Amino acid sequence: MESIKRSIEVHAPVEEVYELWSRVEDFPLFMTSLREVRRVDERRFYWRAERDGLAYEAVEEISLMIPNHRIAWRNVSGTENSGVVSFESLAPEVTRVTMDLAYVSDSGWHEPRALAGRIERTLDAFRELAEPSIMEELVAHNWRGF
Repeated sequence: MESIKRSIEVHAPVEEVYELWSRVEDFPLFMTSLREVRRVDERRFYWRAERDGLAYEAVEEISLMIPNHRIAWRNVSGTENSGVVSFESLAPEVTRVTMDLAYVSDSGWHEPRALAGRIERTLDAFRELAEPSIMEELVAHNWRGF
């Protein structure tokens, strides 16, 4: 198996960042190739994705959840892969999110260069979703304008 590891900093508290990532059914909000994520049981989720005309279906199992620190998963059907997302509080309003993915390389979904780019885009999209917008900040601080 090969692996890819990428990190980003998110300007939000670790509790909020972890909470957002732990809502697996909401992954299509920041994982653009995902079409559907559905809970199968307490720990397993069905994923349906499509990219460049290639379809991908799998059942992923959450193997570890340590609140505000780590979420790990493994594939129980489909192409073999597993991974962990770690959350590290760097400051009260800054969290480092690190994704470490182990996978079997192929010419489709798990081609290394394309996969690295998708992980980086996924993390960037997650950051945009997790960080408060300027308008939210102004409202939170009762800014009234001119």
